[in-house]
Amino acid sequence: MQSLGDGIGRWTAEQSRFLKSHGFSDPKSWALNATGLTTREYRAALSLEGKLFAYGLAPCKNGHTLKTAGGCPQCNTQYLSYARKNVTPGYVYVARSASTRLVKVGLSENFRNRLYIANLEGYAGIWDWEVRDYIYVQEMGRAEARIKRSLAAYGVDAPCMGALELPSGSPRESD
Repeated sequence: MQSLGDGIGRWTAEQSRFLKSHGFSDPKSWALNATGLTTREYRAALSLEGKLFAYGLAPCKNGHTLKTAGGCPQCNTQYLSYARKNVTPGYVYVARSASTRLVKVGLSENFRNRLYIANLEGYAGIWDWEVRDYIYVQEMGRAEARIKRSLAAYGVDAPCMGALELPSGSPRESD
């Protein structure tokens, strides 16, 4: 992997304007020069460097060279929401369904309301979610990802929107 700060890639005024128009006041501070890196390399470098955007990459079908770990934010602004949640303060919570023994890890600025809505709507076909634990963090998306990776070692991903089924004897199962 080449040096990340060597200035090979070109940061454009268009990229800066685009990100500023979406609330990133100092966009280049969140950007990584990824010229010459493969997709796997630039995604790893984003995580390692704590950056949200990579530039200097092969253009997308519309000619944009700015990417998030997910894809081109200029073509699909939903990628900006995913990037922003990584560095937004809020709550990461763990909820459990007594009827199914599934565990849900989520993030929200108001986790109590989020679980209330999840139960009203039957999130993942379940209506008995209860908060088991929560913590306020400065970067809720990154914290949620770390917790999910840790929990995955004790269970398997269930096909219901990110809930994890924990086998007997796993942490907190006896709670």
